[in-house]
Amino acid sequence: MMKILRTGIVLGVLVTGWALLGILLGWHRDFSPGYLWLIIPLEIGILIWGLRSLASTSGYGRQIVNAVFISLVAVIVIFPGSLILTRVAFPGYLHEVDVAMDQMMTKRGLSETQKVGVKLKLYEARGLTKEQAKVAHAFDEPVGSSFQVAFGQCIGTVLTCLLASLVAAIWFRKR
Repeated sequence: MMKILRTGIVLGVLVTGWALLGILLGWHRDFSPGYLWLIIPLEIGILIWGLRSLASTSGYGRQIVNAVFISLVAVIVIFPGSLILTRVAFPGYLHEVDVAMDQMMTKRGLSETQKVGVKLKLYEARGLTKEQAKVAHAFDEPVGSSFQVAFGQCIGTVLTCLLASLVAAIWFRKR
């Protein structure tokens, strides 16, 4: 159990640190998700490190369960870390993402009317009614929320660990 906790905490700190690095370097202003994909090999490396340490006592199925528990421990670090980064440490983060999204849509040739339409649909995807979306847009509220960012990081980590464990457990397990 301690190995699962250790690996999960290391994974959570890595993902949160990666998010911090991305914000500090301004990667979120490029509106290019290319840097986001670099975290996946790092997550898989940490997961394999943890699964390798558990291999002597765990068969294939147990290794998959171990990976899920590792990811859930990581989520305990990632979720509050992401909220702190986007709400406290860098409160302008979501507005900067919106500006980058607007610039990206302009580069792609969207008119102002089309850009507003896209933003209104994104507000509605957050659960706002059409009227609430119009008010949010009028008051320049960010399209995304800190909760969405944190939840996305958590889901990405859990899915990465689950999918990677399906393959990694073939090699790192009790035989």
